[in-house]
Parts: sequence; C-alpha cells; structure tokens
Amino acid sequence: MICSSAVATNFQLLIGALLLEGAAIATLLAGMQPDSTMALFFLIHLLASALLAFFVWPFFPAQYRQPRRYVLIFLGAFSFFVPVLAFFGLLFAAVASRFLSRLYTPKPFSLVKLPRVADSIVTISSSYGIGGIRSRLLSANSSTDMRMKALLAVNAIPGRLSSPLLREMLGDPVDDIRLVAYGMLDGQEKKLNAQINHAIEKLDQVQEPLLRLPYLKRLGELYWELVYQGLAQSDVMRFALGESLHYTNEALQINPADGDLWVLLGKVQQRSGQGEAAAAALCRAGELGIQDGRVLSYLAELAYSRRDFAEVRRLLRQANTTDAAQVIQPVAHFWCGAVAE
Repeated sequence: MICSSAVATNFQLLIGALLLEGAAIATLLAGMQPDSTMALFFLIHLLASALLAFFVWPFFPAQYRQPRRYVLIFLGAFSFFVPVLAFFGLLFAAVASRFLSRLYTPKPFSLVKLPRVADSIVTISSSYGIGGIRSRLLSANSSTDMRMKALLAVNAIPGRLSSPLLREMLGDPVDDIRLVAYGMLDGQEKKLNAQINHAIEKLDQVQEPLLRLPYLKRLGELYWELVYQGLAQSDVMRFALGESLHYTNEALQINPADGDLWVLLGKVQQRSGQGEAAAAALCRAGELGIQDGRVLSYLAELAYSRRDFAEVRRLLRQANTTDAAQVIQPVAHFWCGAVAE
C-alpha cells in the first residue's frame, strides 16, 4: 500500500506533468517560429512524459514494476512518442490497475486428483502372463481400466518381451494407454543410457588395461542390451551394434581368454549380419569352456539362417544332452523328433 507521503508526492508529480503538458500544447498555439516552436514543445513534452512515468509506475502490480529503470524508460518513451493520447492512456492505466488489482486474489496452489492407477502397480504384476497381458491390451472388449492394469503389469516382464509390446501400444487410440506406454519405454531406455554414461565416465578415468577391462566389457554388454531389448531401432540400432562391437573387441585385446566376451562378440556379429565371423567367435567361446548349451543354440540359429536344416538338427540334438537342455528342450524336441519324458 502506498503511504500518505508517497501519495502526496505522486499527486505533485501528476500536477507537474499536467501543467507541463498543457504548457507544451500552449507553445504550439503561441505563433512562434516553427523551428523554435517544435524544439520548445518537445523539450517541455519530454519533461512532462518523465514526470508522468514516475507518477504511473507505483500504481502498476509489483510483477510489472521490475526492472524499475527499464519500466520507467518504457513508460516515458510511450508517453513521449504518442503525445496527448498516450498521456491520458497512461493515466487511465494507472487508475485501472490501482482498483482492478483488488478484484483478483492469486492462488499459488491448486488441488490435483491422484491418478487412479497409482495404487495398482504392485498388486497386478504377478496376475498376468505375457499372453494374458497381450490379449487384454489388444482386446476391443476390455475396459480402459483393465487395459491400463495390464499395461502396468508389463513392468514384471523382461525387457526383451516388454519392449515390442510397449512399442505396439504407441499407436493405441486411447491417449492414456499411449502416453503410459511411451513413458515406460522411455524409462527403460533412459535407465540403460544412464548406465552407459556412468561406465564411460569410469572408463575415461583409468588408463591401465586391466583396470579398463571390466568397463569395456560392461559397455559392450549395455550397448548390446539396447539392441536385444528392442530399445534401439534403425540407425540407433546400427550405432549401438557398432559401439558394442568396438568395446568388445577392445576388451578381447586385453583378455582374449574370456569366453563370455567371445559369446557377446558372436551375438553382436550375428545381429550385424556377419554370420561366418559370429560362428567363429562362438566356436572360440566353446573352446574356452563356455557351456555347450549357450554356444550350440546360437550356432543352430546361424545354421537355420543358412537354411542348413541338417546342421540345425545335429546341433540341437547335441545341445539337448547338455546342462542347458531345459532352456532349449522344446525346440530341440521339435527338430529332433524326440518325445519329452
């Protein structure tokens, strides 16, 4: 609130501005030489505009009074360059802002309803399998609430299976389904990218080869996960494959006896279309003691891509006798014609 002394001072500014503006107008009617008349008019009008700017400034709301210097310059310039009309316009603005500001009370906070799905995330994760989730998400007869619960249950599914399903939901006609699916997919990608950035920072801090080895291996695995989980598409996928190949090869130069690195190299080369190099890398991993089940299943996949079905059957029959039989048993029984016990 403006105090009484300030009000008196402002009133004096107003009287001065009015008198000066009247004097400026009077010079135009005095019949003097044109050059002298205009020079005197602009000088008196400039002083009146300055006084009016100082008079009007305190009446504006606080958020419009800062920065003080520039606001005063703007008000004075507005009054100066639009004679008479701007003068009375600013007077009206001062009066209006003085009284209209009392009609509005700002509300810094507002109430927002909690999302309806917030309390369902924990309880629904174990109620569906991947088939049940997919059928509910794609069912035209399911309600939006039921589809939203099924979508949230995707959190309990491995990234390899959840990413394609979430990507399919990006084209859903329901805005909530589409936005939640995008947020979940984006969250998975950001999580892996954060781990990649952290590993790169650690790698840059060490120069000793043996100290760099775990970070190189970790980066190769993380970039492969972007591809394996379906989070990297098109050009991004090719970039991720290239980075995984780069870091894996650099790690193998430090420790060529690491069988897990050879398996990773084989998977990356296989996805990159380098079938022969992938087969050689996987065979090398088997020579270094990696379980036959892990290696043979990938070699069988490479044989299938070459349409060498006899080799597929031979490799799967061999894999079916290893410790990894439980993982590939259904596929091996199909190809070998065996009957599960």
